[in-house]
Amino acid sequence: MEMSREQLIFNVMADYPPMEMEVMRLLQPGFSNALEPLITSQLSFDSFSIETISAIMKVWFNPELAHHVRSFEVCWYYTEEDQEVEGFNEENVLNFVDHALDTIFEPKEGKLRAKWKEYLLMPNKEAWFGLLLVRLHHLETLEFGHDGTYGLVIDILRKAARRQRPFHEDPPFPCLKKIIMYPQWGGTWIDSNFVDPFFFFPAVETIECQAIGESDPSENTPVVTARSARPVRRIIVKEAYWTHGLFDWLDACTQLEHLSIKLDFQPDDETSEEYRFRAPQFRRHLLRSRSTLKTLHLGATQTLTGLAGDLVDEDGPLGSLQEFTYLQDLDIRHAHLLPLASRGRMVRRHTRLLIILPASIQRLKIRHVVDEDFGSLLSELLNVVQRRDLFPRLEELIIKVEDVENKPLDPLRQACTSAGITFTAKLQKV
Repeated sequence: MEMSREQLIFNVMADYPPMEMEVMRLLQPGFSNALEPLITSQLSFDSFSIETISAIMKVWFNPELAHHVRSFEVCWYYTEEDQEVEGFNEENVLNFVDHALDTIFEPKEGKLRAKWKEYLLMPNKEAWFGLLLVRLHHLETLEFGHDGTYGLVIDILRKAARRQRPFHEDPPFPCLKKIIMYPQWGGTWIDSNFVDPFFFFPAVETIECQAIGESDPSENTPVVTARSARPVRRIIVKEAYWTHGLFDWLDACTQLEHLSIKLDFQPDDETSEEYRFRAPQFRRHLLRSRSTLKTLHLGATQTLTGLAGDLVDEDGPLGSLQEFTYLQDLDIRHAHLLPLASRGRMVRRHTRLLIILPASIQRLKIRHVVDEDFGSLLSELLNVVQRRDLFPRLEELIIKVEDVENKPLDPLRQACTSAGITFTAKLQKV
């Protein structure tokens, strides 16, 4: 089997037995120079072994090795039992651990330092990968996957966000642009406060999460209280269980260009209504990016397409989006765009979309159209299509409805053709 460059370098490094601190300090420059042609920019670990620990120790004392790493993928899982690592000798790494922790923690952080030392000497996977993260100054992409946490990696991320030792001299992770986070198992999530620190790094542009929530939303507090302009441009959340922490993310952004969220919930979720998604509240937080937002996708996961009304609270839909003067692509659920008569709401006028959509809109996609409200939606869309003076840039209109073949769509289709707008009606699967 052909070996990848990454596997090759770490296998080469693993051939060297664990060294004492004094020997590590005497490593000749030729050691890293000889390996440099083998170094890959992508680093990931499929397992956790004594070879992994040995490689991490060598990277700590060879900045040349860490310098080449541009992408780091790491995952771990929570277990109440200590992890057995064959060949691990606490005495061999004790000096290294003490040196590393002295580098990371201030003398006044004795309690935190003691916690880290305990986990490193277990040895614990999250602790050792967190230790390695400190040295990867030239990362561009960081990918996390975990099922539960001991709160170790978040210690490092918060130190970086707060410019605390060992990140007190230079901006942390100055090249880091993209963050990808995912839970190890389906039906679980990453706590939103685990993502918070990345909004305070100097170069992060994209944050992509498979699933977010809050284990204890009442304790979800910002990492840093002072807010200022952040470089984050794209946020993608494929499953959002609770969105209380998500609002903190929006508060940290003033230059957001792309936001995509799919709402979700668990059938046994009994969380207080205080932490449920509220569309008008969401809009208020999003207003910080009203002069930059180009794409807004607000949907629901496939499992919820038959429950369109269940994700609409008493506060109603978003409200007007005309303040978002650069919004070009809007992909949204019917119930979050317009008040629904089928939900007992009064629809006072059929021109409501005319005062909701911004003049900049180019693509409009409306999902989860409820049958009882189809007629009123059709009238409003006709008004939009016929008012090219208000929406001169509109190029594409897509709706997803149930029983699409039996809907009276010809008037809207003809109006779109006359206006030079591409129209598509798709079946909404339930």
